[in-house]
Order: sequence, then C-alpha cells, then structure tokens
Amino acid sequence: MTARAHMTLPFPAPVVLVSLILALLSGCATAPQHECRIEAAEAGKVDLATHYHSAVRTLAFGPLPRGVLAQAALYRIGVNRDRIRPCEYLKIRKELYLRRNAHANLTFTETREFFAQDGTLVASHTEELTGQLHASGSYEATTLLPIPRTAPAGNYLIVSKLAFRRRGERFSIPLARAEASFTIVPREPGTTSTKFPWR
Repeated sequence: MTARAHMTLPFPAPVVLVSLILALLSGCATAPQHECRIEAAEAGKVDLATHYHSAVRTLAFGPLPRGVLAQAALYRIGVNRDRIRPCEYLKIRKELYLRRNAHANLTFTETREFFAQDGTLVASHTEELTGQLHASGSYEATTLLPIPRTAPAGNYLIVSKLAFRRRGERFSIPLARAEASFTIVPREPGTTSTKFPWR
C-alpha cells in the first residue's frame, strides 16, 4: 500500500507471595479472582507496548517512487494461538517491511482494534512508533494481549492499522492494514461480567 506527498504495587508479604506463586503454577482456573495472572499487566508489571526491532530478513523492492514519502511493502500480523482462555496472554506477532523517505520528518502510529464476532468494536489502542521506525528495512515485533477473566467467550478479530503523517500536520495518511482472528473459549463457571479492560 502506498501513501503520498508506555504503578508498581508494594512488595507482598511472604505468605501472600507464596500463595500467589502456587496459584499461578496451578493455573488460572483454580486461582481466586484477585490472583488472575493478568493482574500483573494491569498493575504495570508486564510490558504491553509494541517494540519493533530490525529483522534479519532482507527484501528488495527498489527505491521509493518519486513523491512517495513512505510505503509498507509487507505488513502482516498473526497470533500464537487460535483458541485461548481468560487469564491467559495472547501473543500478537507483527512483520513489517518499511520503505520511507530518509529526509522527511515523519511520525508513525499503529492502531489496534478488537472486534467481537457481531462486528462490535470492543477496544481500540494507538501507539506512536516514530522512534522505532527510523529507517527503511525489515522489522518484527511481539505484543502481549492479556485476556481478562471476564472476557466473554466467542470469536474476535484484531485489526492493526499503520499510518504516518508529516511532523506538525494534524491528519494521518493510512499506510497498511492487517488482521488476525482468535477464539476465547468459555470462562470458568461462577464469574460475573464486569468491565472488559482490553487495550
């Protein structure tokens, strides 16, 4: 596709710490609700941000056409599991081959949208990636998505959108779009539906 012209909790008492470790080792299904593994993410102890790094892969697509500021010659995402339960982490893998004008002052953003099987938008989260995508080349990233204890079972779609704008301009230009799907299997009996804290 072508476009032109990131609170730490206090350290727990030893008894509580041992209980938490045993609960985690035995799996989320047997842990009390307040000890669901994804609470570490909600407390800021797990990095949920996207971190692109240079990949070994080398692709050759030639120079950018005249007047083109950036181009995503390859952009795709995938997940490490097709089916997942609440209180577990889904890994979103990303691949990008970016060509950009080295002299243009560009700001890059990536937006993740999560849709339920009926098309309802569950959550949306945008990150700025300007410092990570500073040059043309191949990039890879893995982002963790914690599945909340109260997440409803069903099929979900992740849509990832990459965009850029010239520094100082208000409107972004779409650069690429990719998607992946997964299924949340029924949560453990006895839980109630509350806020769905996806990012």
